[in-house]
Amino acid sequence: MKRTILNFMFIGSVLFVAVNCKSSMMRNAEKRLEPDRNFSVITFFRPAVFFGDGVKFSLWDGENFIGIMTAGNYIQYMAKPGKHLFMALGGKGSALKADIAPGKNYYVAGRVIPGAFKGHLRLFPANIDEIDKINTWFEEMTQIEMVPEKGNIYSKRMESRVKTAIKKFNEPGADYAVMGASEGIPSKK
Repeated sequence: MKRTILNFMFIGSVLFVAVNCKSSMMRNAEKRLEPDRNFSVITFFRPAVFFGDGVKFSLWDGENFIGIMTAGNYIQYMAKPGKHLFMALGGKGSALKADIAPGKNYYVAGRVIPGAFKGHLRLFPANIDEIDKINTWFEEMTQIEMVPEKGNIYSKRMESRVKTAIKKFNEPGADYAVMGASEGIPSKK
């Protein structure tokens, strides 16, 4: 009897995670983005690895809301060249300071790091030497994008928290990852 209850609890947990893998603010994207001479594409991805898969985080480029990062999905974002502060808010929060060059593809991995009571997402620049491996992951993931109307409401609601996070990640000694302009892959066009 005890084993049956544990089995039901396990199956219920797996189903809960599977059903809740995408935020209601997000939808399946219609097409992959390509960089051009004026913009680069930043692809945020988070493969499903079971640990921490139910944890969701909001992604930001400074005060600009990008979307909700969930396991088994990736989000593409058109970025202007220059300096950017990408943030994942939720838990302790995480940041990546990036210098973006035009016409390139950049890849940012979101990984859940175990915490005392819950996981915390960390943003890391992907190793471009492993791009073939990363591209196979994309075959198993779903590209999602923000539903603009819902994202605008959420962005306004989070305004104060986002400004606080920007200030925190710009303080001396703040913990953040770094991605240089040379870490992008030039467009094949």
